Amino acid sequence: MQVDQFQPGGRDYFYLIPIIYLLMLNSQTITQGEFMTFQTVTLQVPQSIYQSAWRTARAVKRPVEDFFVTVLKSSLPALEGLPEETITELTALESCTDKQLWEAARSTLSLVQRRQLSRLLHNNQAGKLTERERQKLDELIAASDRLMLRRARAYVLLKWRGYAPATTLEREHIT
Repeated sequence: MQVDQFQPGGRDYFYLIPIIYLLMLNSQTITQGEFMTFQTVTLQVPQSIYQSAWRTARAVKRPVEDFFVTVLKSSLPALEGLPEETITELTALESCTDKQLWEAARSTLSLVQRRQLSRLLHNNQAGKLTERERQKLDELIAASDRLMLRRARAYVLLKWRGYAPATTLEREHIT
């Protein structure tokens, strides 16, 4: 039986259906000038999840294997294309404790940095920045961007560990 020919209720119907999909098997694909290697992954998926995936794949006229790869790609934040130091910082979060991840997820720029950023943005809109202030603004924006990536990665890791991000109201009561 081919995986994409699964018929719910048919003679090949199983409670848990092993799904073999190719994420990148021993062939090479050119993606943005680079070669990607492929790996084979075997999953056992509950029948209800497989049925849903199969129906969706059929509706979009794609093999179910491609559908699973698309779902995985969309749920795993890509690090490719980021500066090496940022990738190192973000992957270091993977070895953090839950408490450290919550701290990273809730981190912010310092009060001094936030005030400075606000003032520089205001002056920039008014066209009143010196070259030194423009450099400082660029530094603060870069720091803010790195912080947002770090926070987002920490929240994703917490979610994968089974936590749900606290709402603003819940955070007020936690701290």
